[in-house]
Amino acid sequence: MSAGHVGDFALTDTTAVIEFNTFSSDNPSASVTVTELATGDIFLHKDGAAAAGTPGGKTLRLNVGSVNGNHLIVLDLTNTADAGFYANGSHYSIRLKGISVDGGELNVWVGSFSIGKTVSKATGDATLVDTNELQGDWEEGGRLDLKLDAAGSVAGAGAATVGIYSKTASSVAIPGVDVWISTDASGATVVAGTLVSDAGGLTTFYLDPGTYYTWRQLSGYTFTNPQTTVVAETADFTYTDGVAAEVGSGESTLSVGFPELKQEVGIYLGLGGSGWASAVETRIEALVQSGVRQVYYPPAIADDTLGHEWSWLRPNTTISISAPYATGTVTVAAGVVTLVDGVFPSWTAGSQFNTNTGTYTVDTRDGDTQATLTDLTAAADAGSSYSVVRLAYDLPDDFNRLVGMLHFPTNEYRDSIQLVSVSWILQLRASYTYDSTPRWAATRYKASTRQTGQRQEIMFYPNPEQAWTLQYEYEAYSGILSDSYPYTLGGMHLAELFIESCLAVAELRVNRENDIHNEQFRRLLIDAVSRDKGRAGRNFGQMGHREEYIRKFRRGYTGGTYPITYQGNDI
Repeated sequence: MSAGHVGDFALTDTTAVIEFNTFSSDNPSASVTVTELATGDIFLHKDGAAAAGTPGGKTLRLNVGSVNGNHLIVLDLTNTADAGFYANGSHYSIRLKGISVDGGELNVWVGSFSIGKTVSKATGDATLVDTNELQGDWEEGGRLDLKLDAAGSVAGAGAATVGIYSKTASSVAIPGVDVWISTDASGATVVAGTLVSDAGGLTTFYLDPGTYYTWRQLSGYTFTNPQTTVVAETADFTYTDGVAAEVGSGESTLSVGFPELKQEVGIYLGLGGSGWASAVETRIEALVQSGVRQVYYPPAIADDTLGHEWSWLRPNTTISISAPYATGTVTVAAGVVTLVDGVFPSWTAGSQFNTNTGTYTVDTRDGDTQATLTDLTAAADAGSSYSVVRLAYDLPDDFNRLVGMLHFPTNEYRDSIQLVSVSWILQLRASYTYDSTPRWAATRYKASTRQTGQRQEIMFYPNPEQAWTLQYEYEAYSGILSDSYPYTLGGMHLAELFIESCLAVAELRVNRENDIHNEQFRRLLIDAVSRDKGRAGRNFGQMGHREEYIRKFRRGYTGGTYPITYQGNDI
């Protein structure tokens, strides 16, 4: 029944909480409630004195959370009804007199505590100063692992018992929800929590009357945060705003996302798993983003190797290449091209313009029927035939590099297009320009104003004689995690690798240590790289070629099958 010695408090602490339980006399015993117990039945004996003191500020909470047999005594250490009763260097024993449990009357000791035995007032004040200083250091990017926890119970120490029920719109209870309470709508001042909801969706807090803000979080659910909670007395609040992720979304329940990674880093740094001040959360997010980047582009495992390139950062996609455009006729005067009976394609700027008077480069597309060449002396008579040939194609924004070759549709039976250098393409174009089936391609970076990241484009030789849709594989860049895009690439089997990478970054940058989390990240990285390499092909064909493929080119024919005739008739 007794809680034993519950701890040593500083005189600056406001409350002491004593937990005790009551049981039946059966064998085996069971939890039962207590009766005939009021605050007047609580006696405090100071330093072993026979006579009890008479302090006020005693609060009873029986059957906490509606659970029989679990009780709390909350003592207000600032109460002055008995002046000087609570003092540094003193020990206090708590006794209950004349209570009724399972039909029997009991007089029992339920616990004890001390004030200033190991923590003096001066020490307590210094601790508060140090805590504030460390919080300031954290907001400026300093060490977080030294932040001190505030005194008091995580459930709060107010007079009213407040139940928070988290449910769906159809009133289905949601267990496992992280719940915390703040006194401001921004969530900067957390006064209770984080607690986790039980099977009935309930979390229980102890709050004084006032206006509070309730925050909730659970992977796979969204909630309306914050909910305004006005406390006047003991009461329950039910919030039916929990929305589960769409059924069939396919996301594994073992996956970790942005919220879980932030929570792991926050807990590791001693800041708790939620309810951070804005500056603190910004710093945590920066550490998480660095940890994710470290997995996407990992360091070399050994001194004589390069960093691994993941197979799951190589998506397949397609690119549509265009036939030359030659609809209508043109007139060219002082480098200005006027088109009749046609519409210049959207890609005309930067393209190659061919007419009977020469080959030019288009500077700008001025409209559907007008374009300006870079050579302002160019001229061609009205009614001249022409062609506009596209010289380069934009690649995806997340494109890093081409992997292997570009492939024609399967029914084309054509050789795949090989990747060569930009200088090789330019040399071929300078030697002879013609339209045919492309055989080579090269990628290059486009000019950038630095207002956006630098993008890439691809060139072909010979220029395509018709439109094709080509398939290719490329190594992709990935964007940062966010609340809208919370999941990392690579799948749930890499969840622990991402967690350890984020903790390793925090360990190194915040604690200035290269310790257990960096070592664990390295072990998990070695394993993940080995497994990823195992996804590669087992039969590599002729080892002299840069990509494994089966050559199916039927020289001189691109149909589905060869026609067979007998005496001039198809068979």
